[in-house]
Parts: sequence; structure tokens; C-alpha cells
Amino acid sequence: MSIQVGYIPRDISDFMYEVLCRDNTFPWFYQEQTSFYNGTAEVLQLDGYEEHPYFAHTIVTDNQIKSNAYDIVFDKFWKWMVKNVDGDFGELIRVRAAKTMKNRVPPTQPHVDAPFGHWVMIYYCDNSDGPTTIYKERYGENPENVRPKQYIDPEKGKYVIFDGRMYHSGNAPRKHSSRTILNINYYGHTRILPS
Repeated sequence: MSIQVGYIPRDISDFMYEVLCRDNTFPWFYQEQTSFYNGTAEVLQLDGYEEHPYFAHTIVTDNQIKSNAYDIVFDKFWKWMVKNVDGDFGELIRVRAAKTMKNRVPPTQPHVDAPFGHWVMIYYCDNSDGPTTIYKERYGENPENVRPKQYIDPEKGKYVIFDGRMYHSGNAPRKHSSRTILNINYYGHTRILPS
């Protein structure tokens, strides 16, 4: 599988939208830079790209549930994905909700969320602008520049799954007030542990 795009059922997407985009009691936490949100991201430093602030809520880290948002928002979504989508769903590495506010800034620096084999799923909670860009270059190639392979426009209920070794960037919305996603990193069932 290279890049897979699909949609979840409307009842699940509507519920996730209400909780993550409309519920003013859902806790969001300010972060200075989008691509450096964890200690394992490998971020390129290329001209024409820029880090910018956003709001985050960590749900899972190292396969450990860190928030009751897992039961409220994520569990039903993940169970549907595992049951209905052709893929290699295994152990969760990280799940975080991310909300980027309207801002006329360049895309984030091309990055991989972790420097080892894994899968990335980005789920779009709302209709917005600010596409995700997936690049042709992969981790380990040390590119001096990147070439877009595919742009994924944010659309409520849409998800994209791709190899976590593919560099990618997010974009802040320029027309909509915010862009809300779930960023999910996971191992496939075929994970081989080093000896």
C-alpha cells in the first residue's frame, strides 16, 4: 500500500466533529511548533517551509492511553477502521488530536513522525483548507529538496494512510478558521523487533 484515502461512516464523523470541533470543554494545549511535537520526529530544515504554533491533545503515547478522549472519541473510530479498512493495523505508537488556526504561513517543514518503520494515518475532523502534502522522498535519503507526490485536502470524515517513512507536511488553513485532525502513528501486525 502506498497511499490509501477513504471515508468513515457519517455517524462516527459527525460525533467526532461535535467533540473535537464544537465542544468548548474539550481540552486543547498550546504547542510552539507543529513538527517538533514529540521527541522522535525527524524534521528537514528546508527553505520555504516554517514551523508554527497549534493546539494539541495527546490521546495515546507508546501504546499507553493518556486521556479519557480515547474512550470518548477514538475507540469507536479505531474499531471501525480495523474491522472495515484493508490494512495492517497493529500496536498504536501515538495518537494526538491537533488543531491549527487560520494563519498565512508556509507549510510545516517536511518531516517523518518517527525514524523507524511505521504507518501514519491522518483523519480530518472538519472541512477545511490547508492540505497535507506527502512527498516522494523517504526517510534515510537525506534530501536537499522535496517533490510533492500527493496533496490530501481536509474533508470531514476523510482519512489518509501512508508509510511513515514518507516525508510529509501540514498546512495551516487560510480560508477556514481552523483545521482539526487526528494524527495516528502505529505499527503493522508484521512489526519485527530488533534483537
